[in-house]
Amino acid sequence: MKKIIYSMAAMVLMVSCSNANEVFNNNDQPKQTVNVTACKIASTRVSYTSDGATPENVTAAWESTDAISLFALNGTAINRGTLKFANYPSASDKTNANFTGHLEKDVSGTTDVYAYAQYPNVYNTSTGISDDLHFQTGALTGDGSATTHDILYAKGSYDPSSTEAVKMTFNRKMAILKFVLTLPSAVSSSTISKCTVAGNGLYNKVVLNIQDATLQTGTEGSITVDPTGVSVSGGVATFYVAVYPGTIASASVPMTIGGTRYNASAGNITAEAGKLKTVEIASDKFKVIEKDVMGTLLDSNGNPMAGVVVSDGYTCVQTDANGSYAFNRNAKAKFVYYTIPADCAVPTHSASDNTAYFYQTLSDGRYLYDFTLTKLAGGKETNFKMIVFGDPQVTNAYNPYYEGANDNSISKSDVMRFTDETMADVKTMLKSETIPVYGLSMGDDVQYYGGYNAALEGQIRAVLGSSSMKLFSVIGNHDQDGNATYKSKWEETWGPTDYSFDRGDVHYVCFNNVQYPTGGSYYQPGELTDTQIEWLTEDLSYVDKSKKVVLSYHIPLTFGTRGDTADGATSLGISTESGHYSSSRLAKIMTLLSGFTGGYELFCGHTHFAINHEIDFNSQHILEHCHAAACGDIWQSNINICGTPNGYYVYTFNGTATKNCYYKGTNWSASKQMSLFKADTDFNNETYAKDWSITTGLGAIVANVFNADSKWKVYAIENGVKHEMTRINTLGQDAFATGYHHKYAKSNGYSFFSKQNGYLIMNHLYYYVPSDTTAVITVEATDEYGNTYTETSTNVITEPFYNYAHYYSK
Repeated sequence: MKKIIYSMAAMVLMVSCSNANEVFNNNDQPKQTVNVTACKIASTRVSYTSDGATPENVTAAWESTDAISLFALNGTAINRGTLKFANYPSASDKTNANFTGHLEKDVSGTTDVYAYAQYPNVYNTSTGISDDLHFQTGALTGDGSATTHDILYAKGSYDPSSTEAVKMTFNRKMAILKFVLTLPSAVSSSTISKCTVAGNGLYNKVVLNIQDATLQTGTEGSITVDPTGVSVSGGVATFYVAVYPGTIASASVPMTIGGTRYNASAGNITAEAGKLKTVEIASDKFKVIEKDVMGTLLDSNGNPMAGVVVSDGYTCVQTDANGSYAFNRNAKAKFVYYTIPADCAVPTHSASDNTAYFYQTLSDGRYLYDFTLTKLAGGKETNFKMIVFGDPQVTNAYNPYYEGANDNSISKSDVMRFTDETMADVKTMLKSETIPVYGLSMGDDVQYYGGYNAALEGQIRAVLGSSSMKLFSVIGNHDQDGNATYKSKWEETWGPTDYSFDRGDVHYVCFNNVQYPTGGSYYQPGELTDTQIEWLTEDLSYVDKSKKVVLSYHIPLTFGTRGDTADGATSLGISTESGHYSSSRLAKIMTLLSGFTGGYELFCGHTHFAINHEIDFNSQHILEHCHAAACGDIWQSNINICGTPNGYYVYTFNGTATKNCYYKGTNWSASKQMSLFKADTDFNNETYAKDWSITTGLGAIVANVFNADSKWKVYAIENGVKHEMTRINTLGQDAFATGYHHKYAKSNGYSFFSKQNGYLIMNHLYYYVPSDTTAVITVEATDEYGNTYTETSTNVITEPFYNYAHYYSK
């Protein structure tokens, strides 16, 4: 058997291993013995180079309590092993030691192996090794104890048939910061009971990728230091922390000294892997903390940003003339964030991920949260577009997918369909745009159909952020499903659920209106808690009343079939929408919006059918835009349950005016705003004639006008004469969608598409009975913005299955 020798360079951090007795392969199968010579660092931990100069006076050595994690890859599967200390080749040189152990599964040939020194706070995951840095003691000494941590990595090639040893050199992946703080004279002799390191770009958990040893940032936040690891002598406090290499912006050290909270400002810190950097903080950098959350908002030139609203989702405050803010956080708050001003750029997660990143995660013991904003070169954008996606709703399942007129389904993930269809279509559209374009997802970014997948939210965020437009999202019911883990994963990926931002003369507010009654499913229509209403009221109180407000949320507020009348949900009282309720919060929300002279829009998703829903409520006419789903029926077709194709909406705003809106079907021209059918066509025993009592045998034409509302004018032109078409506006179904899904529905039951679905309201179907059954009919539809769209009866859909619902023609 091959002996693996691990030789460790001087630049290695030592670790004592609490899980040295762990054995992966404890079955009766024979295993290849892997004898290892390695080097481990002793409990004095460090032999770091200090900023390229003299290293700390510490000796590196392996200990007999140490162990090493060993990995090999079998495809994407991880073949694990644990190597235990055996002996020292030389008693006088403990930088090298022999280890022995097994991989969980034998390998048949030369295999790359990856080695990590194990120690407390390291956890093996399916994709890498995570190091929880939250439990650092702050000390570099302390035999047998877990102190400041590093990640040690080595890679080599293992051949089980060879007798030659493999030599591997461990490298440090983290950086060490040595903090030296001169305490204020009044507190220098007091007891330090809390100590934290905070800053933007600081992570209390990182992941080392097994395959390439790259570090991936984990949870951004503060690092808690055990006060016992803080050495105080002569009025100077000293401690160490291991950090993710890179720049830590606005670094600070929040400390509780003698019962008083202080924040010591350290400025910006750049840390290099394998290096120890000393950070000195003078006593005049200490400030007494009077509020839980405080900070300063500056532009990129260092100028204060006054009048910007900052919130934790419970309290809203404005920055003062110095760009400063302060408030006491709510115990349930997870983030601190600001309303992006109209004259500032939308910050994003990265250059390749254009999803909005305007927040910081609140951390225990951290008080200072600064933000840097970038002013738009041309100032406020009064003319811009907003692309709105109804539910992307990617799942873990491989739903039916077709590329031709047959039933040979193709295995393709929902994420790839959204990438190759929806986002590819968006990117093509963006190429011709000359004004700024932003994006907004109406929630249900994912659904854990097929099992929970912790990576799914991150995958859809990456795709949604892959174009040039800056994109925001609300949270949907399937992003959380009443499950705290699901909701936490959305927040980890997207940030706060209740927030606002400004573009041009429009104030957008996004909030989570998916509330769950005790022992039941979510309310439908959407609801908000008392706390959310208080936050919304406070947020809008800071907004210029001349602006337009766009409220964005997941579940409709103006209709739904699970209203709780005991809590104030109100029956619509509309005979054609029997069983539907309006939200108990609608009256309060409309009162808040009534003060804005720029008007308002209501944006939602959720239903998987398109409807501009209109009701008369408290002597006010309300229109709510319920956006069709980008996924249609959860990617098992190319249409929503109302027959609207998969796609998205494009809004144009100029000042406070909504200047245009059209529906963009995926892979369709923007001029394609309707589909035509014959009322008598049999779609798998479903017909429009039967559904809507249209006289048969007379060649009646049905137009599905995707984005229509009461302001649209829809005409049938027969022999040059215009005839206004009859609009359908009631509960019901779409015969084309119902018939297709009657055969192909898998993700949802057939009743979801049919008239059995009491949630489904159809109001964008129109029909006309011609005088001449042989005449070619042109349907002309004009929207409120003056756009006119046409289609002719020569293009009616007649095939019940092999049509655009089934596959996109090539």
